Amino acid sequence: MIGGPKTCTKCKRQKPIDQFRLLPPTTDGKPKRKAQCKECERSKKVSQTRCKGCGTPFMPFNSLNKYCSVKCREKHDKPFKEKKPFSKLSEKGKKGIAEFEKNKKILKAQIIEEHGHLLCQRCKRVDRPLETHHIVFRSERPGHLMLHDKINLILLCDECHDLFHDNKPLRTLIVVERGLHFVFGLAV
Repeated sequence: MIGGPKTCTKCKRQKPIDQFRLLPPTTDGKPKRKAQCKECERSKKVSQTRCKGCGTPFMPFNSLNKYCSVKCREKHDKPFKEKKPFSKLSEKGKKGIAEFEKNKKILKAQIIEEHGHLLCQRCKRVDRPLETHHIVFRSERPGHLMLHDKINLILLCDECHDLFHDNKPLRTLIVVERGLHFVFGLAV
């Protein structure tokens, strides 16, 4: 035993120093130990709570327990319902999707007219799956009038698409090149 006994601040008993959890060293390099012994740290009191279903008091196993038993949870908990992705889409949202689909077709037609086939507009590859990408992300300017315009769309292979999401400076070059910072603002 190094350092002799230490008194716990909670139970007030003297215990060997190894019964206290070691903390990271301080700036002077000396290791420090917790004021409470390991036993007192583990025995944190959990207060009684009321069951969300039947209202009876019970001791929860952890903070996530809301029901006194599995039977009570099954009886009172509502089953998970899957949401339909576009079931309650607003008219504005439906219009935006329709505009995006229309401009995506126009963009693809322009690329075919220019090159004779579809290709990634960044790396020029034709052997990878292609995705239409918003240069200024939908999450950055939701509801903006020019969000789904063809000036804000680019056809990318899956690798370049991931690269655009991970590398903002690369995307910034296209934003400046196309003048999108004038359309969407300088904070893009």
